[in-house]
Amino acid sequence: MNDSNKDIHRIVEAEAFIVRDRNGKKRASLSALQDTPILKLYDTKEQCRLEISLGREEHVDIPGLAFYDSEGRGRMLLSLVNDFPQVTLMDENGNVMDFLPRSGG
Repeated sequence: MNDSNKDIHRIVEAEAFIVRDRNGKKRASLSALQDTPILKLYDTKEQCRLEISLGREEHVDIPGLAFYDSEGRGRMLLSLVNDFPQVTLMDENGNVMDFLPRSGG
């Protein structure tokens, strides 16, 4: 292996990583705290706006995608519960405005 390929096979391990832009602002984080892997993306004000996670409930993995408004309030959640898709829409106070599926599931 030549010197230009030496660094390709290195592995970095940690429970969490933070990615900052050139101005030092947090723009992304990746963590696996409490056995839940989470990727968060932050806006230029360092407010989380998007979160991808793989939660666990009653021995079932639940993948989720959450969208946050500019104040950091959860506004939309897409998830798969028992392999069935769910969509939850919330208002600015966190109250559920709509939930799909509306029945069954």
